[in-house]
Amino acid sequence: MATGFEYVHLGVRYRLCSLICRQNFAARPQLYLMEGREPVVKQRSFRIQGMPDDAVHACLSALPGVRKADVLHGRCKVEYDLTCITLAQIEHELEQAGAGPIDHGWEHLRRRWVHYSERNELDNLAVPAGACCNRPPRAG
Repeated sequence: MATGFEYVHLGVRYRLCSLICRQNFAARPQLYLMEGREPVVKQRSFRIQGMPDDAVHACLSALPGVRKADVLHGRCKVEYDLTCITLAQIEHELEQAGAGPIDHGWEHLRRRWVHYSERNELDNLAVPAGACCNRPPRAG
């Protein structure tokens, strides 16, 4: 059964559950093809405006990789598997659903740092265990 979210990697066609999963697989296929990959659970909180709490909760709960979402008075606490979805993708989906811009003040800088850190963590996870950059330098 084709889902519409397919990706071909090294001649093999993969069927994925959502556009987000397809984007993540395309960016780092080696991460998703590793055996025994463990989830990387993150917890983040941020403010949201322009949407009722129940609509924000429904949007977050529908996203792949989101394990838990609590929303109260525009304050979101979300728990998610980084190997399935990033904070940047969560924010993008909320904005597409009608939430106002999440950027304001220092929050903007903090979120940009989180986005950068998550990209680096995913890139590091995608490197095979035997790669030279995963070994300590030789004593010399």
